[in-house]
Amino acid sequence: MNFDLLKWVDPSSFGYVFLALILNAAVAILWHKKIYKKLGLKVYAAIQRIHLAETPRLGGLIIISVLTLYTYLHAEPEVATILKLCLWSMLPLVIIALKEDLFQDVRPTLRLAALLASGALFVMNYSGPYPSFDGTFLELFFRHPIALLLFYPIALSALANGSNLTDGVNGLCGMIFLSILGSLLFLAYQLGDNTILMVILMIMMLVGAFLCFNYPRGQIFLGDLGAYVLAFLTGMVTIMFFGRHVNLSPWFAVLILIYPMTEVAFSITRRLYRNQPIFAPDIKHLHIKIFYFLRRIPETKRLANPAVTPLLAILWMYPLIVTPWAFKKPLLILPFILIFLIVYGATYRAVPAPKIKH
Repeated sequence: MNFDLLKWVDPSSFGYVFLALILNAAVAILWHKKIYKKLGLKVYAAIQRIHLAETPRLGGLIIISVLTLYTYLHAEPEVATILKLCLWSMLPLVIIALKEDLFQDVRPTLRLAALLASGALFVMNYSGPYPSFDGTFLELFFRHPIALLLFYPIALSALANGSNLTDGVNGLCGMIFLSILGSLLFLAYQLGDNTILMVILMIMMLVGAFLCFNYPRGQIFLGDLGAYVLAFLTGMVTIMFFGRHVNLSPWFAVLILIYPMTEVAFSITRRLYRNQPIFAPDIKHLHIKIFYFLRRIPETKRLANPAVTPLLAILWMYPLIVTPWAFKKPLLILPFILIFLIVYGATYRAVPAPKIKH
């Protein structure tokens, strides 16, 4: 297999990646010393916060800003068409999430409404093709005209919330989406979809620029905006890609997106089971449980945050590991999904609940 990277990468995109590196560095270095104090912004005080220093949550703003510049100034026409659709669809969530990252005063219901609005904008502006559910139990549902407007905004919003739950542990959210995008990249290459391949590579390079300052030291975070943007970009590209290749099972998309989707589904189920509000933040997510477990051990206390991501590598790398096998043997897709759920559940059960001293 001869994978010629430069064949699918616009040379000008490297300039935008360099710009992203400069912006991430500037925010990481100047935020607390110059910007944060002058603007009089609040200290981030969420219960699930596990980083000690006041860290800028502007990684997502950098990603979407640089991606917008690239889209309108240098992207090839077919690539620009896809990215413009994604960028305009995300406008409601960008406004609301950026306000939350800066001022932390947006209600969860309003954030959810913005996510659903962005998902609805995508469906209303994307004429298709959509993934095929023929032969599945959802076939009858998708024959109804309103089905697309119900299903995809909810699915994209769920993916975005699952993504947001993992931002705060150094490197985790970025690595999850690099793995997901890498899986889509493999499929796009195998199926000769050069346009989607170029879109994915650009997003991956911007995520890579962010990770240079997010892992291992956590000098910048994605914030709500970044977590939502990565999830929506990835989700919309997944919908378009599987719609362009209807021979691929929609369950394959579930397999590729399984970590953030499991995270949000498990969190909602856990809160409903314990009669807790589903929007209430807590410290019982798997990655936070591992963090507090490591904090109890003197030898790992200082490295607890950056240690979580490599310890969870089997979960965030899972799509990248199994995608080649699932592509060759589609019958393995559902067993692979089941295996992931078993591993996630067993890992969650094995890690003791955090004990916080008040």
